[in-house]
Amino acid sequence: MEGSPDGRTDVVNPPETPARAATQDLTTPVDPSVDPAPARDLDGPTGEVAADVLPLAALTTAGIIEVYDELLRPSFRPEELLSIGEVLRVYAGADPAPSGVVLRDGHPLGIHLCERFVGGEVLLLSYLAVSSQARGGGIGSVLLDDVSRSRVESGPGAVVLAEVDDPRVWPATPSTGDPVARLRFYGRRGARLLPMSFTQPQLQPGVGRVPGMFLIRLDQQGDPAPDLLTRFVTEYYTECEGPEALDDPTLRTMLAAAGQIDLDRDLLPMTDWERLPQVVVR
Repeated sequence: MEGSPDGRTDVVNPPETPARAATQDLTTPVDPSVDPAPARDLDGPTGEVAADVLPLAALTTAGIIEVYDELLRPSFRPEELLSIGEVLRVYAGADPAPSGVVLRDGHPLGIHLCERFVGGEVLLLSYLAVSSQARGGGIGSVLLDDVSRSRVESGPGAVVLAEVDDPRVWPATPSTGDPVARLRFYGRRGARLLPMSFTQPQLQPGVGRVPGMFLIRLDQQGDPAPDLLTRFVTEYYTECEGPEALDDPTLRTMLAAAGQIDLDRDLLPMTDWERLPQVVVR
């Protein structure tokens, strides 16, 4: 992101670039200081949910397409979403990235898709979506528990990050849900907020970047490498947009901010999201 002197951010979209290739965690305590109101679009109040979670690769191609059309496509803006071809390649091809689908009577209720970065030192929860018919039933927590298991498989020191909407930029909608409720949901899971604004790289040619995002950390592991966040952002952007992205002023500004953040000491409670600088979307 290209920061302006007042701490706000202007966003510059890059030229058409290749789509990204192919990440998970979070066994964390509940933070009692966070508003306990349920996140309407992700999770229910309390109680165990009996649900099996299958990797996306366990489904047929037709089943994966159904999940994409019923869960992912309605829940995310087009510029946020990988193509169905990329989803099939990354999550159902050779060496599939971590994923989990909750089914009931063969019908998809929820999904998470993760990606590995920096040799598995960072796991990005790229997508988490719950069917509108199943919202408020605890499926979101079931999926996050599965992400925790995936994290253990990737390595005990892995840091788990996720991208979430800044509510000041992206208002609630019936399909994409309520960003404030989503922040509360992750806060109840012990997530913490990175003190920087974030712009998602361009995932498919011509769709543009997605400004107005936050990065959150979902795990509670200690002692990540000091330059881990910088290496993650660099790899994420170059995977998605190619090495020419490194010359982009928006990315350079974001990398400068990332280089100042300690992934343990500098993180904020989720309730502090309004303290962060707000991007200017043009």
